[in-house]
Amino acid sequence: MWRASITCLLIACGGNGAASDGIPFDSTPPADACIPATRGGGAVNFDELAEGVVVKDQYAATGVVFSSPHPSGGLHTYNQFASPGSPPTFVTGDDETIDVTPGPEFGNDVQALPITLTFVDPAAAPNPATTTMVSLHEIFTNMDVVVTATAFDPADHVVATATATGDPAKPAQLLTLAAPAIRRVVVDWATQPFEDNAGIDDVTFAAVTVVCP
Repeated sequence: MWRASITCLLIACGGNGAASDGIPFDSTPPADACIPATRGGGAVNFDELAEGVVVKDQYAATGVVFSSPHPSGGLHTYNQFASPGSPPTFVTGDDETIDVTPGPEFGNDVQALPITLTFVDPAAAPNPATTTMVSLHEIFTNMDVVVTATAFDPADHVVATATATGDPAKPAQLLTLAAPAIRRVVVDWATQPFEDNAGIDDVTFAAVTVVCP
């Protein structure tokens, strides 16, 4: 067990040894200890994943995890139609590989589910982190449907928003969010007009700063 002696508050101590009470202690923090640092960040385009993969923590080592209200809890890779952002693969909130409308309008006729990006410590994903910038491409948002990306800080306050309106002539519009401390981002599509198989691609974010209690 990791035991930091109160004695260390009174005298200099470091490494492994024994406190004044004679009980050995180890000053090495556990592997999942929260250590303030800024690291990670980068770009995620999902292209190394096959179609239909549930995406959750595959990119935790860069500082981001993904989720949705889908029963799987994650996003789903999709390339039935190649991403106009960085082909071929993008991700959706629900499972768009299920086609209930045979023909050119491939889709599952289910309202597009929200997509959540949550920033974490790349060295220990359970530990929270924040970033200062996030950008992503919305993919295949239907004509006149509004897609909104909302950034929240660690206290769950809205700190930035970005929107785009679906346009077939612009199938991969860039949404960019910037704020001093973005803990998570939620991407959501309006229900009217109906939106089916929209998603996101090319997630880019600045290095994350670990948030310790």
